[in-house]
Amino acid sequence: MANLEVRTEALSGCQYGEAIQIGGTAWNSVTTIHSISQADSIDAIFLHFWNPGTTDVVVNLILNPNDDTVQADVDASTVEVVVPAQADLWALQGDRFRKHGGGTAYTVAAYVDAGDANTVRFTGHFDRMTEAAVTA
Repeated sequence: MANLEVRTEALSGCQYGEAIQIGGTAWNSVTTIHSISQADSIDAIFLHFWNPGTTDVVVNLILNPNDDTVQADVDASTVEVVVPAQADLWALQGDRFRKHGGGTAYTVAAYVDAGDANTVRFTGHFDRMTEAAVTA
Protein backbone atom coordinates (compact mmCIF):
# COMPACT_ATOMS: atom_id res chain seq x y z
CA MET A 1 0.00 0.00 0.00
CA ALA A 2 1.37 3.39 -0.98
CA ASN A 3 1.63 6.28 1.41
CA LEU A 4 -0.54 9.30 0.62
CA GLU A 5 0.12 12.97 1.14
CA VAL A 6 -2.92 15.23 1.64
CA ARG A 7 -3.04 19.02 1.38
CA THR A 8 -5.96 21.47 1.45
CA GLU A 9 -6.20 24.45 -0.91
CA ALA A 10 -8.80 26.85 -2.32
CA LEU A 11 -10.54 25.73 -5.50
CA SER A 12 -8.61 26.73 -8.62
CA GLY A 13 -11.56 28.90 -9.70
CA CYS A 14 -11.42 30.86 -6.41
CA GLN A 15 -8.27 32.92 -6.51
CA TYR A 16 -7.09 33.40 -2.92
CA GLY A 17 -10.25 31.64 -1.71
CA GLU A 18 -12.52 34.56 -2.63
CA ALA A 19 -16.11 34.04 -3.75
CA ILE A 20 -16.65 33.96 -7.52
CA GLN A 21 -19.85 34.67 -9.48
CA ILE A 22 -21.13 32.10 -11.98
CA GLY A 23 -21.19 34.01 -15.26
CA GLY A 24 -21.17 31.13 -17.75
CA THR A 25 -24.47 30.79 -19.62
CA ALA A 26 -24.11 27.72 -21.86
CA TRP A 27 -22.56 24.24 -21.92
CA ASN A 28 -19.64 25.62 -23.98
CA SER A 29 -19.34 28.93 -22.11
CA VAL A 30 -18.86 27.91 -18.49
CA THR A 31 -17.38 29.25 -15.30
CA THR A 32 -14.53 26.97 -14.26
CA ILE A 33 -14.84 25.96 -10.63
CA HIS A 34 -11.88 23.60 -10.39
CA SER A 35 -9.25 22.04 -12.63
CA ILE A 36 -7.02 19.16 -11.64
CA SER A 37 -3.55 19.62 -13.07
CA GLN A 38 -1.77 16.60 -11.54
CA ALA A 39 -2.40 13.29 -13.29
CA ASP A 40 -1.50 11.20 -10.22
CA SER A 41 -3.81 12.95 -7.76
CA ILE A 42 -7.33 12.65 -6.43
CA ASP A 43 -9.13 15.82 -5.31
CA ALA A 44 -11.93 15.67 -2.73
CA ILE A 45 -13.96 18.79 -3.55
CA PHE A 46 -16.08 20.83 -1.13
CA LEU A 47 -18.25 23.34 -3.05
CA HIS A 48 -20.48 25.97 -1.48
CA PHE A 49 -23.06 27.99 -3.47
CA TRP A 50 -25.04 30.96 -2.25
CA ASN A 51 -27.73 33.02 -3.89
CA PRO A 52 -28.28 36.59 -2.64
CA GLY A 53 -31.02 37.12 -5.26
CA THR A 54 -34.78 37.11 -4.78
CA THR A 55 -35.56 34.06 -6.97
CA ASP A 56 -34.32 30.48 -7.02
CA VAL A 57 -31.51 29.81 -9.51
CA VAL A 58 -30.79 26.54 -11.32
CA VAL A 59 -27.05 25.92 -11.55
CA ASN A 60 -25.94 23.41 -14.18
CA LEU A 61 -23.01 21.73 -12.43
CA ILE A 62 -20.70 19.81 -14.77
CA LEU A 63 -18.75 17.02 -13.10
CA ASN A 64 -15.62 15.71 -14.82
CA PRO A 65 -16.77 15.24 -18.45
CA ASN A 66 -14.84 12.92 -20.78
CA ASP A 67 -14.49 15.73 -23.32
CA ASP A 68 -15.66 19.28 -22.64
CA THR A 69 -15.82 20.11 -26.38
CA VAL A 70 -18.57 17.55 -27.04
CA GLN A 71 -22.06 18.61 -25.90
CA ALA A 72 -23.23 15.02 -25.36
CA ASP A 73 -20.31 14.37 -22.97
CA VAL A 74 -20.99 17.60 -21.09
CA ASP A 75 -24.73 16.90 -20.89
CA ALA A 76 -24.06 13.39 -19.58
CA SER A 77 -21.92 14.88 -16.80
CA THR A 78 -24.27 17.71 -15.80
CA VAL A 79 -26.56 17.82 -12.78
CA GLU A 80 -29.00 20.61 -11.96
CA VAL A 81 -28.66 22.16 -8.52
CA VAL A 82 -31.40 24.54 -7.40
CA VAL A 83 -30.01 27.25 -5.14
CA PRO A 84 -32.92 28.83 -3.24
CA ALA A 85 -33.33 32.61 -3.12
CA GLN A 86 -31.38 34.28 -0.33
CA ALA A 87 -29.97 30.94 0.80
CA ASP A 88 -26.91 28.76 0.45
CA LEU A 89 -26.04 25.09 0.11
CA TRP A 90 -23.11 22.71 -0.13
CA ALA A 91 -23.28 21.15 -3.62
CA LEU A 92 -20.25 18.88 -3.13
CA GLN A 93 -19.06 17.58 0.21
CA GLY A 94 -15.83 15.73 -0.39
CA ASP A 95 -16.76 14.12 -3.72
CA ARG A 96 -13.57 12.73 -5.26
CA PHE A 97 -12.36 13.33 -8.81
CA ARG A 98 -9.36 12.36 -10.92
CA LYS A 99 -7.98 14.20 -13.94
CA HIS A 100 -9.25 12.87 -17.27
CA GLY A 101 -6.55 12.31 -19.84
CA GLY A 102 -8.60 13.53 -22.81
CA GLY A 103 -9.81 16.89 -24.02
CA THR A 104 -10.94 18.54 -20.81
CA ALA A 105 -9.96 22.03 -19.72
CA TYR A 106 -11.68 21.68 -16.35
CA THR A 107 -12.79 19.09 -13.82
CA VAL A 108 -15.80 20.91 -12.34
CA ALA A 109 -17.58 23.85 -14.00
CA ALA A 110 -21.00 25.50 -13.99
CA TYR A 111 -23.36 27.62 -16.01
CA VAL A 112 -26.75 29.27 -15.46
CA ASP A 113 -29.49 30.77 -17.65
CA ALA A 114 -28.52 34.14 -19.13
CA GLY A 115 -30.96 35.99 -16.85
CA ASP A 116 -29.25 34.52 -13.78
CA ALA A 117 -25.65 35.27 -14.80
CA ASN A 118 -23.51 36.63 -11.96
CA THR A 119 -26.18 36.02 -9.32
CA VAL A 120 -25.02 32.81 -7.64
CA ARG A 121 -21.57 32.81 -6.06
CA PHE A 122 -19.33 29.92 -5.11
CA THR A 123 -16.39 29.21 -2.90
CA GLY A 124 -14.85 26.10 -1.48
CA HIS A 125 -11.73 24.04 -1.13
CA PHE A 126 -10.26 20.70 -2.07
CA ASP A 127 -8.17 18.10 -0.33
CA ARG A 128 -5.59 16.76 -2.80
CA MET A 129 -4.32 13.26 -2.23
CA THR A 130 -1.12 12.22 -4.01
CA GLU A 131 1.20 9.29 -3.62
CA ALA A 132 4.24 10.35 -1.65
CA ALA A 133 6.85 8.89 0.58
CA VAL A 134 6.21 9.70 4.21
CA THR A 135 9.29 10.78 6.10
CA ALA A 136 9.69 11.28 9.81
